[in-house]
Amino acid sequence: MSTPSKKSKKQFPIDLSQYRKLSIDPFKTKSLDQSALEDLRFNVNLLRNAIVFFTACGSASGYGGHTGGAYDTVPEVVLMDAFFRARPDKFVPTFFDEAGHRVATQYVMSVLRGHMKAERLMEYRRGHAHLPGHPELGMTPGVEFSSGRLGHMWPYVNGVALAEKDKIVFCLGSDGSQMEGNDAEAARLAVLKNLNVKLLIDDNNVTIAGHPTDYMPGYSVEKTLEGHGMTVSTVDGEDFAKLYEALRVAIVFDGPYAVVSKRKMCPGIHDVEGTCHGHDAIAKKHALDYLTKRGLDDAVTYVDLSLYKPTHLQYIHTHTHKHELVHSTL
Repeated sequence: MSTPSKKSKKQFPIDLSQYRKLSIDPFKTKSLDQSALEDLRFNVNLLRNAIVFFTACGSASGYGGHTGGAYDTVPEVVLMDAFFRARPDKFVPTFFDEAGHRVATQYVMSVLRGHMKAERLMEYRRGHAHLPGHPELGMTPGVEFSSGRLGHMWPYVNGVALAEKDKIVFCLGSDGSQMEGNDAEAARLAVLKNLNVKLLIDDNNVTIAGHPTDYMPGYSVEKTLEGHGMTVSTVDGEDFAKLYEALRVAIVFDGPYAVVSKRKMCPGIHDVEGTCHGHDAIAKKHALDYLTKRGLDDAVTYVDLSLYKPTHLQYIHTHTHKHELVHSTL
């Protein structure tokens, strides 16, 4: 067995400082030029690599934690980040997400915004590390909302839109979330009040129960939303040029709008793409294959040797003769 490098022990093995701080004004930019598309692709690959790595840490250490949804929606998140940077006067700069298990998105963006160090991601879902499986306001640095379970955020986002009438509010959605009754009521309210809410929905035909096209034949995200009065468009979520154009149309539209991104679960991950295996945390063997193909040797070593160890609780006796519960890592 090889000896892990010093870097793999102490540092996050993917350099997130390489993230390119795109700034895109959708009110002025109808389509992305090649330079912007190149930067967008670079950022998507960087963040997807990071998400595979640290969610695999959770998987290999027995804590679980979802990979696929966060991995899928990286293109939308990177574009949202570029919009927030270019026009802070026009957007509420929060990555609201109605699929709370995609919490890896919140954590990686917290790092990019400087709220915590990247090394903390290597403790993903670990007990007492304050990186729970759904975002919790006040628990994790940089997290700006508590999501609750699947499909609870859109009504909350409507409330934000009512309070911030001069700004656009995004809500990252999913096909699974859109099956919830709360979303039906939220859609009707958004239409009734003409709220400036933009739903960016990842429709990957995968939920924890399997493939919706198999167990809910006839169900359609876009037709359901249209039935509530929403304006909806669909796009290939992996065609980044078209994805940008679809998001831009949604942004300049007056009122609620949903962009449904059609893509396979975990695009580009061998033996996981399009399957339910990507819904929860990616299995160690698939993560190692993915990271190896991308030359991320330190990440491979870290996952392979399981250098992160479970946190145990032990009692220590303090000088005041009172017992305090503290963490220690074996």
